[in-house]
Amino acid sequence: MRMNKSQRQALIISIIESKKISTQEELVAALTEAGAEVTQATISRDVRELNIVKSSDINGHSRYATMRSTKMGPDRSLLNVFLEATIAIRTGKNFVVVKTIPGLASGSAALIDAFHNEEVLGCVAGDDTIFIACQSDEAAEELAEKLRDLQNQHGRHIEA
Repeated sequence: MRMNKSQRQALIISIIESKKISTQEELVAALTEAGAEVTQATISRDVRELNIVKSSDINGHSRYATMRSTKMGPDRSLLNVFLEATIAIRTGKNFVVVKTIPGLASGSAALIDAFHNEEVLGCVAGDDTIFIACQSDEAAEELAEKLRDLQNQHGRHIEA
């Protein structure tokens, strides 16, 4: 399947957050298994752009990991993933539900986490859905509006 850069990078983030990936070859194999057509050179550039680093797990084994954004806010690659992947943003009580293209919820949720919003209690991503628990109904509405505004500012029109 042919993916644009943002979709591919979202898939990369999702893969390295859900599987132990130690080499670019393993990452290429995982992407291919997920249906993405990629080259080693493309993956090398994506790893660099996404600030993916090698780290050690508790057993001392090497694996790729994402460097989370600082309190300054999300980096551009997380924004691009969110903008490309989001289909709909809805609220229900103190929850915000974000629907994404299948396989891209985890990468998109990284943007929500990068906001460091004190009103957000937690964020859980599945395959194509992100559930965001907020402190109050009002906080959920405000967050949903911010996310919709972000989409609109970049020329994206999504379902409410």
